[in-house]
Amino acid sequence: MPEPLIHFVAPLVVLLFCGLTIKKSLILSSLAILPDLDVLFHVHRSITHSAVFLILICIPIVGFIKLKYPKYFTDSIIGSFVVLSHPILDVFNSYTPILYPLYRNSVFIVCKLITDQSNISNLRFFFEIKIMPTYFSLILPNTDGVVFSGLGVGISLVILVGIIAKWRVENGKSNRKDKR
Repeated sequence: MPEPLIHFVAPLVVLLFCGLTIKKSLILSSLAILPDLDVLFHVHRSITHSAVFLILICIPIVGFIKLKYPKYFTDSIIGSFVVLSHPILDVFNSYTPILYPLYRNSVFIVCKLITDQSNISNLRFFFEIKIMPTYFSLILPNTDGVVFSGLGVGISLVILVGIIAKWRVENGKSNRKDKR
């Protein structure tokens, strides 16, 4: 699975790019980690990684918010897409039950562009959709899970530094305008 840090940072960047405030983007991006809460029940890649299940959960929540808190309706729709980003990212990393229970197999999409380092013009593109039966099994008590890795931290830092730099530039411009 992409680690929780990547699940958080990827939608954060998209939301900021779409013009949401940093505060709202941070709050909504945290929803992307929710499907991994299945580990609290000693399973992983369970039904919480099914887009079908997540949509069925999100619809009544969005409906409730539309009725009771209409000013947050758009945020609830965005939040639903953020939650759905989780199994979408996972399906490109390992077998994921993304269409369960409509499709009882887990899906793994492999997509690579490889080159021969001695002849970089020798490019090979691989695309494969792998399928295997879905098994929801218990995680053993001493099973390790990656919370973050060096690569994930590096990617996240590069992205977050870019976000902070953009925010500083934008605030610097608005402060200069106010001083004039």
